[in-house]
Amino acid sequence: MATASEYTITIAAIMLVPAMVFMARRLRFHRWNQFLMALAAGVSAAVIATLVWLTVFPKPALAQHAPLPVKSAASALAQNLIGRWVLIGQPDQVTAMSKAGGRFKTITDKGWSVSQFDVASGAVTVSHGGTYTLDGDVYAETVTYASDTTRNLKNETFKFTLKLKGDRLTQTGIGNPWNRVWMRVKENELETP
Repeated sequence: MATASEYTITIAAIMLVPAMVFMARRLRFHRWNQFLMALAAGVSAAVIATLVWLTVFPKPALAQHAPLPVKSAASALAQNLIGRWVLIGQPDQVTAMSKAGGRFKTITDKGWSVSQFDVASGAVTVSHGGTYTLDGDVYAETVTYASDTTRNLKNETFKFTLKLKGDRLTQTGIGNPWNRVWMRVKENELETP
């Protein structure tokens, strides 16, 4: 959509050029100041005509775009995945979330990472992550970086079926053995990062 200034410039140019051509043909300028006076009159006429044009034919309203509402369950799932998760087990063996943590998964709108640390020493023992895609409830992770302990996973893609119920995310491997249940970590819920 054009703005008011774009309308003004366009209409002024459209009206100014024919006016100047008309004046140049009809009037025979003998002196430079006559030409400048005619030019000033032409510009003034173009500006007045533009203002009249904008008053009589107002510019269309610019479209206002509101944020799009979530329209599908897949969109809601994508939005609800974003956050920090702690591993609480497998689908058939879920444990309570430890206040000390353990293995974490962080999901953003474009990427993911998993890190695990030794609770006693605080040393990081596992760290890898990358990008993901989500098609319905099928989630595919591609490992783009990894620590020494998981280097063999780099450049691999793993698919999962996801089920999100409340703050519990169940990740069931498709063609891989990794079936995991994660619990969303809420602010100040754990003692360690």
